[in-house]
This record gives sequence, structure tokens and C-alpha cells, in this order.
Amino acid sequence: METLVWSPVVLGIFGMAVAYFFYTYIAKQDAGHDRMKEIDEALHEGAMDFMCAECQMLGTFASGAVLLMFIR
Repeated sequence: METLVWSPVVLGIFGMAVAYFFYTYIAKQDAGHDRMKEIDEALHEGAMDFMCAECQMLGTFASGAVLLMFIR
């Protein structure tokens, strides 16, 4: 029973270590030629625009949900 309690903690730490390994490996790689850097910049900009729109939508939904909870 004790191992069931610690298994998620150990697996979580292991997962974070693996993610860090992949992050450092990818960060060390060459960014590529100029066209690849332009594509990378365009993808990053699009992803940030999407995240901004997503946060606005989530904020609107959460505000509405909170208002409905307080009204009832």
C-alpha cells in the first residue's frame, strides 16, 4: 500500500527529469537556416495570438460562471 502512495511522486519526478533532458537536448540544436527561423518566428507569433484569444475566452467564461454562482 505504501508503494501506491509514493508511485505518483516518483513517476512525476521521473517525468520532469525526462522532460528536462529533452528540453536541453533540443535547446542545444542548431536553429537552422534563415527560412526556418522565419517560419519559427511566425509559428511562435501565431501560437501567442491563439493563447491570448484563448485566455480572453476563458476569462469571459469564468467571469460569467462566477456571476451565475453568486446570483443563485
